[in-house]
Amino acid sequence: MGALFADDANPKYVFLFIGDGMSTPQRMMAEEFARKVGHGELLINHFPSHATTRTVSANSLVTDSAAAGTALACGEKTNNGRIGMSVDGSRRLESVAEVAHQNGKKVGIVTSVTINHATPASFYAHRPSRSQYYGIGLDLIDSNFEYFGGGGFGGYADNTKSSAYRGNLYELAEKAGYKVVSDPEAFHALKPGDGKVLARGCEQALPYTIDGETDVPTLEDFTRKGIELLDNPNGFFMMIEGGSIDWCGHANEAATNLMEVLALDKAVRAALEFAQKHPDETLIVVTGDHETGGMTMGFAGTGYALYVDRLAKQKCSIGRFGELLKKARSAKEDFDFDDACAMLTKYF
Repeated sequence: MGALFADDANPKYVFLFIGDGMSTPQRMMAEEFARKVGHGELLINHFPSHATTRTVSANSLVTDSAAAGTALACGEKTNNGRIGMSVDGSRRLESVAEVAHQNGKKVGIVTSVTINHATPASFYAHRPSRSQYYGIGLDLIDSNFEYFGGGGFGGYADNTKSSAYRGNLYELAEKAGYKVVSDPEAFHALKPGDGKVLARGCEQALPYTIDGETDVPTLEDFTRKGIELLDNPNGFFMMIEGGSIDWCGHANEAATNLMEVLALDKAVRAALEFAQKHPDETLIVVTGDHETGGMTMGFAGTGYALYVDRLAKQKCSIGRFGELLKKARSAKEDFDFDDACAMLTKYF
């Protein structure tokens, strides 16, 4: 965890960045990678204050994002799977975002994955299970927070099988006064005075950074837009999650993982630019909720050399490569192993 402190004990502007699945190995490896490819040092590794956190849920040595997110948001440990609820699921926990809202601050929740995923949900939802995606979407609307940005509801907007079903979540959000935008042009046109905003770059998670889809707003874009929309005389609280770091960790996909850490770092830089204009009023905290994937930085067989710069040769995520391979096989009837090798050379 790293932090840049405001002088005041009650900062006007608060940024909480969470790298889902990000711990020391991801940060250190990403900085070495960044130096090798000319990106420079990671800002998140050079904040003036640092601390170590222990990521253990109430019922497991290995936490999941729901319990970890709830602990970060609400200050109380809970069981894996719980969203803003106590260990036994009988008591709602109050999040720092809800407290900020009650005290007159505007609130924004941003993520690179789906907006009803465990980590963002922990700041606005109260459900006994993280899998209640539709219900979590209802809680999002009921929160009345001013800004939600990043991925969409992940295909659960019209989950008629849910016992809580009340209609399409995007339509319900509009009825509740949210301006719902889903295309880049409308997103970039958003301005202060537009009221409550629900902005999605995709129906699912945002594309991986390594895949280079320049027509979709990035985590940095959603952070900058949040600053623009939320700034007001009472201040704001904004949580920004680099959620895709975790997904790459589960897949043991190193290059894609490190690029997502760099994407989070760029979002933090946007917050720092704002903090430099409000140096005595802004608090920036960057943390991870747990480590994912068991990333390691040394191997005896290579004499402990990393060769991390070789990861820069990877041109797309494994998922995108799978799509490209499937398309190539469909386009060429006699597609063979040599063709596959040529594609591997091109993209890796």
